[in-house]
Order: sequence, then structure tokens, then C-alpha cells
Amino acid sequence: MQIALVSIGFPPYYTFGGAESYVSLLSEELAKNGINITVIAGWPKKETLCESPRDRVKVIRLPVIDKPPRSVWYQLLNKNNILNIINRADVVHCNSLVTSLINDKIMNEKPLIITMHGSLSALCAYFSSVRTCHLSIGDLFYLMEYPLISGFYRRDLLHSDALIFVAHHAYNEAMKYLGDKCKIITSKSVVIYPGINLNEIRDKRVHTCDVCNEIEMAYVGRLFWPKGITYTLETFNIIVNEMGEKTAKLHILGEGPLRSWVSWYVKKHGLAKNINIYGQVSRDFVLQTLSKTKVLLSPSLYEGCPYVLLEANALGVPVVTFDFDWSREFITNGLNGFRSPLVDVHKLAEDALKATSLNTSLIREEAKKFDIRITAKKTIETYKKLL
Repeated sequence: MQIALVSIGFPPYYTFGGAESYVSLLSEELAKNGINITVIAGWPKKETLCESPRDRVKVIRLPVIDKPPRSVWYQLLNKNNILNIINRADVVHCNSLVTSLINDKIMNEKPLIITMHGSLSALCAYFSSVRTCHLSIGDLFYLMEYPLISGFYRRDLLHSDALIFVAHHAYNEAMKYLGDKCKIITSKSVVIYPGINLNEIRDKRVHTCDVCNEIEMAYVGRLFWPKGITYTLETFNIIVNEMGEKTAKLHILGEGPLRSWVSWYVKKHGLAKNINIYGQVSRDFVLQTLSKTKVLLSPSLYEGCPYVLLEANALGVPVVTFDFDWSREFITNGLNGFRSPLVDVHKLAEDALKATSLNTSLIREEAKKFDIRITAKKTIETYKKLL
């Protein structure tokens, strides 16, 4: 079986988050099951690059303009190249929005599966807790994409042979979005959680804080408001300066438009000795740092299936976040973390300290249901149904 996996990016050169990690982990596991994979991805260079990072996996990187809306530039620049490459595939498997302008052409020639990594409810979540003082220019550009993305999202839902949703909440949101047309997608949809490589993560668990008295926490993600960096800093400031945990540490791993604001906030509240800001770092560094922490602070306003949450749990690290539909699907209060009321940073701080006492063995056990091998098996079943 030959599969074409289409994505806006692919590690290690060009990646933004969960969608690219999904393509990388899935391609590796599918190859282990004897399936040949051609990944068609973008990268911010003018030339085309072909590489084979592992057996049965070929990656073709095509030019993309590294500014929003990236998915539009990707398709406009590479339409003919993408269509030529997929001619050799049995099934075309796209990540949401990266082929919406040309998916009609794909469907005329090949079965088309689209993985939906989220929904437009993200926009509602952003505005439900908007703080204009924390909006950067980068945030505004991101939000301005949504009228355009809305049309792409609808095309992805309606113009495909099969749909894979990364979570049940994403499927339910799509059904509400389509209204009276929702029956169109019922028969062609399946929920398959993006898996994590449990063996790889277990190998990174070289340090633990099970017997360490110092409270170490982490934030992993882009430094812009919808991902929760502002709430994270406010929460940590309460922990240190109001609750008296003067030796607590926070590791911030990520880059983004609010980097200057983060530095300003740290200095203003006297947190320089408590907070380490690393910027963009490797995946190995993220996992090793997480393995040394007691809590992941992740008050994001929207996630499809949050990889960093799953990876933290696989390391035995609990997660505290806000109470949304998406977080209810992945966080059970008192088991693998806590969900706090939106946007109550004082309660988030209390829950973060409570989370340090949760059972790490039970947390790791909970993460086993997100094994990448389960993801690959269900995805292969979806391919076979189309063929």
C-alpha cells in the first residue's frame, strides 16, 4: 500500500505543533507495518528537498511562504507538484486545511482522507476570554485568518471520502457547525486519537522529582495568548508571591510574539530567579525537562488533541488547565490533573499545588490508551475501507 501524507510541515526543519508531530509519528509507525509513505510537506526555502529519514518513508519538501495564511501559500505555490506526486499513491491522507483549494481535483483521481485537528470553536474560546492588552500583532494576524479558514474547514468536511477526527469533541463541534448538513459526514467519520510513542517517552524518563521537595513546573507551547502563556505567568506569580512558594521553578519552553511581554512580566514581578525561558528547543529537550517537573501548566483556550498533555502524562506528570470541552476529554480531575474554572488563575494556582501530590504511576497508566500503535492500526483499517 502506498500512502501520500500531505502536511504544511514536517520535523525537524519546519514544524508548529501537534499536526506536524502527528504526521511524523504516524508515518514512522505505518512504515513499521509495511506501508510505503510519501510525506509531502512545506518548508520556508525556494528549492525542493527529497529525503528518506527511515525505511519506507520518503519526505518531499516544497516551498512555502513563511507568513500567514501559510496553508494558502502552500497550495498556490505547489498545486501541480502535489497533484503529480500523489499520482503514485493509493490513498491521499491530508492534514486539515493544507489541500482545501485543490481537494476536488484529488478526489477525482484518488480516495481522500482528511484528519481534522480541531474546529472553529477555537475562535469562540479566544473571544470568550479576550484581553486586548495581551494581544500581540502575531495574535491579530492569527485571528484574522479565521474568516478564510472557515471556508476551508467546510470544504474539508464536505469534500472528502473519509474524515479522521483527533478527538470526540472535535467531531461534535463539526456536527454543530454543519447544522442540517451534519448527516453528510456521519457515515464517513471516525475518531482516532493521535498517538504517542510510549517507548521513546519512557526512555526519556531519566530524572524524577518523586522525592524532591522543590516544586518545578513547566509551560510548553507557543508564546502567544490563545495557548495560555499569560495565564501561566499569572498563575505562577500567585504561587510564588501570594502562596509563599519562593523556591518554586517554572521552565518556559517555546517561542512566539509575546516573548518580550513574558520577559517584562518576569522582571516586573521579581521572578527572574524562579523562571527559565528557553525559547524554541528540541523535542528531546522538552521531554527531558518535563520528566524533571511535577506539574505542566497548560491553560490553553483550545486544543484538538494536545500532544504535550499526553506526553506529560506518559512521563507521570499531571496537567492543570481550564475547564473546556476539549480538556474534559483528556483530563480527569484528581487522576491525571485538574481542570479549573475559566479563567480563574487563583484556582489554577491552587490546583497546580494539589497536582504535585497525584499518583504518578496512575498518571502513566492513563496515558497508555494513546499508544501510537493503536493509532496506526485504526488508521490502516480506515485506508483499507476506502480501497
